[in-house]
Amino acid sequence: MRVLASETYRALLHRHGLRATPLRLATLDLVGSSSRPPSLSDLHAIAPPAAGSRASLGRCLAELSWRGILRRTDLGDHVWRYTLAGVAGGSLAPWFTCTRCEYTALLPAGTVLVRARTLQAAVTQVNLRGLCDPCAKTQHRA
Repeated sequence: MRVLASETYRALLHRHGLRATPLRLATLDLVGSSSRPPSLSDLHAIAPPAAGSRASLGRCLAELSWRGILRRTDLGDHVWRYTLAGVAGGSLAPWFTCTRCEYTALLPAGTVLVRARTLQAAVTQVNLRGLCDPCAKTQHRA
């Protein structure tokens, strides 16, 4: 699913005071076109050879996250995954991760209601873990 066009990524980088380097443009395109929030390993596996080393890609992801262009999310498995900031909903957007196949998805708005006012600390992320529909069906057949 391609979220934004290359020229839009270029303008986004310029708005944040960054040059539109080939690595930054490729990184934004890979994250924006991914069907689920990719990790550094996911991105390195599909990145073109011109993207450079895994370390270069990791530094690029860190900078784009620090600048607020990407959102870095840990879905409970201690692996950072990345989405375009502002595209995938607000800071309380709920994520679902299948505990069997590791399918990961941003749930539609309104799927989960969070009543943060009853908590002493601010809620900044909601992660749900369980079985996705295909895995749940295979479990019932077994």
